[in-house]
Parts: sequence; structure tokens; C-alpha cells
Amino acid sequence: MSNEGIEYSEVHRVLLTYIISVRYISHNELDQKFGTIVHKLNPDLLNDKTLEDVLQEHITSINSKVSSHGLKIDKIRHQVSGQLYYVIINTISNEVIKGNTNYSVNELDTIKQIVDELVESSGIEFSIGVVNATQKVAGGLNKTMKEAGSVITKFIDDGWFSLTFKDRLILSIRSLSELKRYLIDRYGISNSETNGKIFSCHQCNEINTLGIGCPVVDCQINFHYKCLDIYMRNESNKGRCPNYSNCSYSWPGNELSNMDPTRIGVDPNSLYN
Repeated sequence: MSNEGIEYSEVHRVLLTYIISVRYISHNELDQKFGTIVHKLNPDLLNDKTLEDVLQEHITSINSKVSSHGLKIDKIRHQVSGQLYYVIINTISNEVIKGNTNYSVNELDTIKQIVDELVESSGIEFSIGVVNATQKVAGGLNKTMKEAGSVITKFIDDGWFSLTFKDRLILSIRSLSELKRYLIDRYGISNSETNGKIFSCHQCNEINTLGIGCPVVDCQINFHYKCLDIYMRNESNKGRCPNYSNCSYSWPGNELSNMDPTRIGVDPNSLYN
């Protein structure tokens, strides 16, 4: 979609300011907010275009303007629902939480330690108990447990981690988008040829820390929950594992071995909406 002739306006500025303030937002919510912005500031934008077309034009224009500052409005889908989200991310370097002046050097190091623990120490659960994380913060920043708890709350509020009903920290939508390159470079993609720790969904090829995997030993196939639904709707797949030439597993059950699929990440029912 061409953006030639689109003047960078108050609508652009308000939209960017809003997305920065919320850090990430679902497509449906942003549609509603953007509709309010347009109707208040420039309803003529909708004279010959749909709200969705105008939104996409404005996001493209904003990205063109802020790219030189290392910012981007990115798109990512929720790993369980498949719902589209918009995320404001930093693109300047591959360093984790790079250039974020809201944090001290020690706080940045502590976030890295939590990410390390989350990815490396939990097998395929991709989570860390909030008490464990709080202890790491207390030790790394020389704080009391109460003070460290406030720091953890700040990390969650700033969108780097999400907290489940069972008090476990997981990577948030923002982290999965902004830290994608960092996670892949640092931990590697898990496949038959490498010992990487990061899973990649067979359907969408994005990082998978909430989904299900084939239980057959040495079969590396895995899906996000919604992506598996999409895969299963294709009748030509016949419910069989995409690696069917080497794997007899049938999704979501296996008539031959009666094995259940392997859960990747925490129980999706433990997530807050």
C-alpha cells in the first residue's frame, strides 16, 4: 500500500504516543482506539477508505519515520489465541533490552539472568517461579526480598515478562517480538541438527514457548495451539505428523502408541486474559 502524499499528522503522533504508552495492544483494541482518534482529529480520512486501510497506512508511515531512531511498530500473534498484536520495539542492536534508559546496568544484567534461567533451566516449560526470580533480583541488586518484589513488578508492568495464575514468569508478547533475534542467536533453534533451546512453530516459523510438540523421540515438530488448529483443518494433512516419512504420530492423538502430545511452556489455562 503506497504512502505517497500522506502527510505526517497529529493522527500519526497520537497513534504512536498511544502505542508507546501501552507497549503492546491487540488488533481489535487498536482498531477501536484508532477509530476514536480518527473521528476526533480527522474524520475525512474515512471518506473513501476503510478504517483498517487507514490504520495500516499510518503504521507504515510511522515506521518509516521512527526507523532511524531504532524503533518499529511490529506485529506478532498470541501463541495461544492466534490474535494479532502490535508491539513497539527497539531495533538498533541485538543486545537484550538495548538502550533502555529506564534501567540501570545491574537491572539489565538481572533481566538477562532471568531470561537465561527461564530458557535454560526449565526444560521446555520456558518459565521461572516468581520467588526464584525475586531471589535473583535481591542477590543481583543487593535488595531485600520486598524491594526485589517491586523490581519484578516493574519488569512485568514494563512488558518484559508476564505472570501466570501459578506465579510463574514467562516471556511476554513484547519480549518475543523485541528479543527474537537475541533469543535465537544466544540459544539457537532446536532441530535434528542442533542442540538449540528455542522452538520454532512448524506452521508459522515463529518462536514457540507456548504450544505442543510431537512426543516421538527425535521428532522436532511443534506447533502453537492456534497454528495446530490451522494445520489440522487442512484435509490433505490427514492429522499426521508433518514428519510422517520418519514419524508415525497422528495429531492430536496417536493410534499406534497412544501418546499424548508434549506440552511446550506453561499450562495455557494458567494465563491471564
